[in-house]
Amino acid sequence: MSNNATTWRVTGFAGGTCMVVALVRTLDGVAITENDVNRITCTVYNLGRHDGDMFEPVEGHDHVELDLSQVLVTEEDRTFGEEVVTCNFIHSPDISVHPAFPTRGYRYMIRYDIFPVNGYISPIQIIYEAI
Repeated sequence: MSNNATTWRVTGFAGGTCMVVALVRTLDGVAITENDVNRITCTVYNLGRHDGDMFEPVEGHDHVELDLSQVLVTEEDRTFGEEVVTCNFIHSPDISVHPAFPTRGYRYMIRYDIFPVNGYISPIQIIYEAI
């Protein structure tokens, strides 16, 4: 795992999902587009009851390759409920076949690895505490 990743913490329901909304930039500070990226993968890791107890991919959520046209959007302000967010990346782990966060009381890490055409982009990491 990269030490350059920024990690956020959220709380949500076991068996549920979440929407990850981010403004992803290159090291030069430019918002990325589809032309800047070869691929993006998403892995949900089971961390157990405390961070570090476990570190194993959740079934059905191991290095899932994402469709760039579905997750990378034009940088703009978007409204979510009453909140306005500037973003260029939107994704929700698919739970139609396998739950991403199956066990209440466990912590999970959603990790997005971004493979740019050139340079380096820090991974996106979210710790999801299932209640």
